[in-house]
Amino acid sequence: MVRWLLYFVAAAALVAAAVWLADNTGTVTLSWRGWRVDTSVAVVIAAGAIVLVAAGILHRLWLLIAHAPGDLRQSWRRRRRERGYEALTRGMVAIAAGDADEARRQSRRAEGLLDQPPLTLLLAAQAAQLSGDEQAAARFFSTMSEKPETEFLGVRGLLGQAIKRGDRPGALDLARRAWRLRRDSAWASDVLFDLETKEGRWLDARATLGEATRRGALTKETARRREAALLVELARQAAAEGRGDDARQLAGKAHRLRPALVPAAATYARALLEGGKSRKATAAIERTFAFEPHAGLAELYVRARGATDALGQAREVQRLVETQPAHPESRFAYACALKAAKLWGEARHALEGFGDNPPARACRLMAEIEETERGDLVESRRWLMRANVADPDPAWVCDGCGTAAADWGAVCPKCGTFDALHWRTPPRHAALVAPQAAPARLASTAENNPDPPGP
Repeated sequence: MVRWLLYFVAAAALVAAAVWLADNTGTVTLSWRGWRVDTSVAVVIAAGAIVLVAAGILHRLWLLIAHAPGDLRQSWRRRRRERGYEALTRGMVAIAAGDADEARRQSRRAEGLLDQPPLTLLLAAQAAQLSGDEQAAARFFSTMSEKPETEFLGVRGLLGQAIKRGDRPGALDLARRAWRLRRDSAWASDVLFDLETKEGRWLDARATLGEATRRGALTKETARRREAALLVELARQAAAEGRGDDARQLAGKAHRLRPALVPAAATYARALLEGGKSRKATAAIERTFAFEPHAGLAELYVRARGATDALGQAREVQRLVETQPAHPESRFAYACALKAAKLWGEARHALEGFGDNPPARACRLMAEIEETERGDLVESRRWLMRANVADPDPAWVCDGCGTAAADWGAVCPKCGTFDALHWRTPPRHAALVAPQAAPARLASTAENNPDPPGP
């Protein structure tokens, strides 16, 4: 609308000028070197306009000719860059499709067209990896790690190679470098934390966890769970080194962070008992048992309560399980205590609570009762046969790989996943290779297994 208005104003001005010149014709005389020209003012103005238009056209032609080489070079570079990015795209598609030959061909084409930008190096490295040439990939990643704009990508690639070939010390150094380059990267913090925990570097892992938490790379719940697991391992380490006070403080903090974490309560209670603090140990065990019953806590509870005879121990276990009387762990712990006190009828009644399909450990305990109380070897053998086909005993089962372990550790002994072991009934195939989970092992974990086995 504004443009049309301007056109209208300009046309009106030209018409007004033409009308004015028609009304005021006038004459113009030009004399130069014996030449004389007599004409009107309108002709002079028209001639001037023609000269100006011609000068403008000549100027545009001159600019076109002068800029032609540069425009041609720019157009050639633009077409070259477009072909290079087309090669990059095709190379990425080839990598996604698993076509190593096409990926290498497009990588070489993109490298020649784009003069080795970061994406070209990355494509070349991935194409080399896809074809199984790890040495070539390492060269590309090393070149990338030497350039400031691609250093993080290069370090990440080298780190992936180090992890793949099992070079944990080298991978740990590269993970620290990646973490220094990008402290806001959740990936870098997770990889560094994972490697530090697999190496048993609990203090380093705790520092990494704290930094990641401050930068918001982790949720508060995840950070709290990881912190508690690390503190349990640090407490075990302190106990193994004879630093009882440190063990109590570390385990106590872990217990406060995760009251339902059975290993934290067991480690804390054991440290308290060694320091003569039985009442605090009792409170810690009772608190955890109310959240997460575990038969392995019963032995520590009996010690904390100071019961010495079997009947008194059975009463203390009964008091412990009152908060969760129907839980399988409560039933089994109470049945074990009753059997030790030779209260056969009560022990049988406790085991009957498992129903028609008792787990393997309940069947074995019933076999012991039959043999000890009545000397009935036939019935005892029948219960042992039932144990062979019953649900396997609970164990610390890894959520990542399904491996069952007798003892808890912050790291899975097989796959190395952190904080993945939970007390539950394992799959039958895992139970066949898992060691038997004796409740007493939980209480002695801090003494016999200060560090979890490496993956």
